[in-house]
Amino acid sequence: MDLPDRARAALRNGRFDLVITDCDMPGLTGVEMLKRATREGTLGGASSLVVTAHPEPRNVPQETALLPKPLDLERLLVRVRMILPDRAAARAPDAVAPPQGGGHGHAIELVLNVSPRSPASLKARHRMEEVLAEFDAGQVRYEVCGLFEHAASAERDRVVFTPTLVKRSPAPRAWILGDLTADDVVRDLLTMCGVARRDQASAT
Repeated sequence: MDLPDRARAALRNGRFDLVITDCDMPGLTGVEMLKRATREGTLGGASSLVVTAHPEPRNVPQETALLPKPLDLERLLVRVRMILPDRAAARAPDAVAPPQGGGHGHAIELVLNVSPRSPASLKARHRMEEVLAEFDAGQVRYEVCGLFEHAASAERDRVVFTPTLVKRSPAPRAWILGDLTADDVVRDLLTMCGVARRDQASAT
């Protein structure tokens, strides 16, 4: 039995809060192993963390956290501490749901994490400016953060690669990786969160 099969067997026979896996494993990638466990119903709602040397790993579910290689033990422990308290709070019987509207009077709170002079980051910033110009700015709290200048913010948002757009609120958090030029993903996100287009806002 190879390593991915042993991991899936362990998931079938136990209950876990967090599953940590390498992206590259013999026979099956860590991402595919997690996807199969999800389809089989054995992941049991556990959080997942994938360790990888790939700068842009493919087909990683948005809810899966990523940690780059070379693996640093302190960074791994920080990431695990970030994930597990979130799950403990979510399971608490008296947990209070976060307020809708981002907690700042906005319908949505977005943070774009970028790297300086990165062509993909520049594209993502330009794309966000284009899309946000179509929507009611008063309903959107938006900021741009440099990954290295705002390392603590990136750690809180579990950002490893740039550019990454993080929807902090309303809950649940969501991550969109890449230069944001594919399809209408940002427009769809704003619309789903109830942000009005400028033409609609002016008509009311």
